[in-house]
Amino acid sequence: MIRRRVAAYLMACALAGGSGREASAQAVTQPTPPAPPVAAPAAKHEMHGDITAGFQFQSGVTEAWGTSIEGNVSRPYSNSGTLSGRATYNYTRVVVSDNPRKEFVQTDRTMASIGANERVGKHGVAMFRSLYLRDSLHQIFFRFEQLAGVGLHYAEESGRLDFTLVPGVSFLKEDSYLDEHEGWHPGAGFYEQLALKFNKVWSFDNAFTYRHNFRQDDSAIEANASLTGMIVKGVGLQTKYQYVRETLVPPGVKPYEQTLQLGLQIKF
Repeated sequence: MIRRRVAAYLMACALAGGSGREASAQAVTQPTPPAPPVAAPAAKHEMHGDITAGFQFQSGVTEAWGTSIEGNVSRPYSNSGTLSGRATYNYTRVVVSDNPRKEFVQTDRTMASIGANERVGKHGVAMFRSLYLRDSLHQIFFRFEQLAGVGLHYAEESGRLDFTLVPGVSFLKEDSYLDEHEGWHPGAGFYEQLALKFNKVWSFDNAFTYRHNFRQDDSAIEANASLTGMIVKGVGLQTKYQYVRETLVPPGVKPYEQTLQLGLQIKF
């Protein structure tokens, strides 16, 4: 009797040991589940811009002094769209005689714009702009303008070249020395911009805007070209040429202005 119980006990232990070894083997050979994929980091929508301040002085037969301030800022709002803003102020005063003293304002112009660029396809862009202009010399007391267009945008991944050409339509409302044309005026034109980086120090920028008003024989041109050399990171010297032309101006006032200036630029 005792032998039978001992034999049954040894048999039960053997069976239990075999089941444990099989479970351990299954646990060892069971494949490890794959790790969950790591999410790609979200693109950073950082703000970038620059501020440039320039001054000019002249003495001798005539005396002149002036200043110009320009600021640009941009910030992506999505992977395909960018918000941008720009503001400029130019002022120049000339003294042609001391006795009697005669002074003339040669330039007094303020411009501001805000808008968005939305990428369309690989090399397309849709552009929207709201602009404000005041030019006391040309007696444009204020001008509000809405621009929209679709065109070409090409940019190299290295950042060396960035080119934009956008034809579009506009609607403007202004208060000038001409009182017979009130309300909103339709127009058309185009916008061109080129940014070229030669190396880490030198860069060239160009912008050209042309608009023609359908309601009256009126057109406007603004052209800018600048060469910038960085002194240290974020700080550089800029030489800039600006040409502005307004077709409708008061009698005795030249329809265009040209400015050549040297300024200090800060990038952020």
